[in-house]
Amino acid sequence: MIKTKEGKALKVIDKRDRVIGNIVLNLPDRQIRSYWVILLGVFIFSISMLYIKITLYEKGYVTSDCAYYANLFWNTAKGDFFYSDFVSERYGGTNYLDDHFSPTLIIVSIIYKIFKTPKSLVVIQSITPSITAMFLFLCIRKNKTLSNLILIIFIISYLFFEMNITATVDSIYGFHHDCIIPVFVVISYYAYLEKNFLIFLLSIFFLCGLKEDLPIILLFLSLIHIVASKILKKWAVKKFIYGILIISLFFIFSGIVVYPYFFRGEFGTFHSGVFFDLKNLSFQDFDQRWIKLFCFSSSIFAPDILILGVPLLAIFSIKSISPGDWHSFVLIILTVIAAFEGYRRTKTLRKPSLVSLRQVFFLATMLFLVFSIQKGGEYIVNEIMYVRSLPYLGEYENLDKISGKIPENAILKTTADLQVRFANRKHLTWDIEKAEYLVANDLTKFPTRRYYGWQEEFKMLEKVKRGGDFILIANVGTFNLYQRIKKSTG
Repeated sequence: MIKTKEGKALKVIDKRDRVIGNIVLNLPDRQIRSYWVILLGVFIFSISMLYIKITLYEKGYVTSDCAYYANLFWNTAKGDFFYSDFVSERYGGTNYLDDHFSPTLIIVSIIYKIFKTPKSLVVIQSITPSITAMFLFLCIRKNKTLSNLILIIFIISYLFFEMNITATVDSIYGFHHDCIIPVFVVISYYAYLEKNFLIFLLSIFFLCGLKEDLPIILLFLSLIHIVASKILKKWAVKKFIYGILIISLFFIFSGIVVYPYFFRGEFGTFHSGVFFDLKNLSFQDFDQRWIKLFCFSSSIFAPDILILGVPLLAIFSIKSISPGDWHSFVLIILTVIAAFEGYRRTKTLRKPSLVSLRQVFFLATMLFLVFSIQKGGEYIVNEIMYVRSLPYLGEYENLDKISGKIPENAILKTTADLQVRFANRKHLTWDIEKAEYLVANDLTKFPTRRYYGWQEEFKMLEKVKRGGDFILIANVGTFNLYQRIKKSTG
């Protein structure tokens, strides 16, 4: 061990880790102000994501899911708790909790009530990785023996990990509430390290209320540690584990029994959940790109955390979910925390062979992560250039001339690029047979690039023009407003 002086504080740093830091970047720790470098990385990431996502929104490429969330948050603000026509059409329920048991989203609905625009959801997804990174910085900083260079690499590599970038950009759908999960995961981890039991319980409570899979995963975590009797010898750890156990069981019982019984008169979740996906097991090919997570190779020394990703990977294989969409958020943050925990737990190793093994894995982690940062930076630059080249799909500022002609409580159907523009109303449908009004963008004027699913909408619009069920009542630029004149027979 060696001692270095930083300002007035005396800091002890493991010499082996200092050597690794210098091998990777060839810079001495004392020349690095870690917090400034990390703040710069957070700033670059945040500005880049905000530019990419807001540009996609303004140009008309953010479609269905952002509108779905905006619509249910708008209705919640108006007193119709988590109501959306989309839920009944896609999942057979009337309330978003029939899709995902996520009562914590009431927090986001409060934010939406303040800003009243789907763009606020786009901003939330843009900045949540940066908020997560700052809490992760606080967690890792607690380890006084960690060199500043390694701390920087851990934090920046999380932000610029390619899966994290693509999940954040989410160029088709714009927003998914999975982006909030890592924030509460890291707050819980920080509260655990600080031994702040109250903050820990609150963050675990809000985390379990974000998605029905999370209480099941956390129940799995608590049972692993309860079985591990050595951990239970310390009451400080024991009460945290039992806190997770009680809260996760509460949310599992609420999602499977209480909510379904009182709101639908039946038991069991309707659509989602690990247990309910596994009962329809039909294993598909495992996507080998998930192996990129092992850039954080020191996570192997925290198997109790790493193993939590196994049920998620099983579900992703069943559903053929690829790395890089919004489902990646949970796996990424679990792997990053496991990597740091693996480093932290093995600091006390004394057996030479184990110390050597740890150093090999830790050096590999640093090298992989430096390479990952470089790849992530390239991806962001290319994505910025790409969104700059996209054409605007319409003069959306002119939509006010059309929206005023649609009755407030009418059932409205729009083309996908317009859904977010009309999300602030009670009835917004995907089903043309239910629509009383239709607002459509004439995408034939944009032949080079359109949004996902435009081919199906072309067919729908052709059917509308030929069928005689709708009549054109207004036109502004490329936007057409149709009104139903004949009741559907469907």
